[in-house]
This record gives sequence, C-alpha cells and structure tokens, in this order.
Amino acid sequence: MPLYDYKCPSCSNEEEAVERIDDRNNHNCSCGVKMTIQIKPANLRPDFPAGMWENFSEDGPIYIGSKQQLKEECKRHGVSSRYLRDG
Repeated sequence: MPLYDYKCPSCSNEEEAVERIDDRNNHNCSCGVKMTIQIKPANLRPDFPAGMWENFSEDGPIYIGSKQQLKEECKRHGVSSRYLRDG
C-alpha cells in the first residue's frame, strides 16, 4: 500500500497514512473535514556524507571518508547504515 501525505484545508493539520489506493480520497481530519492529498517531491537519499560519524562505539566519533570505510566500520562494530543498503 502506498504512503500518502494529507493536509486539512480547514485547520492545516498534516498527516501521513498508508492506505489502499481506493481509500486515498476518503481520509478525514480529526476536525471532521475531508483532507486533500499533497503532492511532494520524492524523499531521495543524499550522496554519502563524509565526516565525523557518531554512534559506532563508546570510543567516540570516527572519521569516515568513503563508503568502503563505512562498510568496514559497520562490519567491525556489528551495525548497518542506510547509505549501504543500495549496494
């Protein structure tokens, strides 16, 4: 099911909802008004950001300069990164 972004024309409340395509035009706000679907750009992942990476270990931040180095550090510390999910 697709993810839709909605906005209420009455109170300007914004919501996201995973709904069937057939139900996309029937989403109501908590104020009772039918919400409109918002057209937004795709959420593209930025290119790999070189720099200081935190949360790898208790030793403190690590400078990561490439995807290969990130892959090695992730493997060493038993973690994953969203920047490595697409290969």
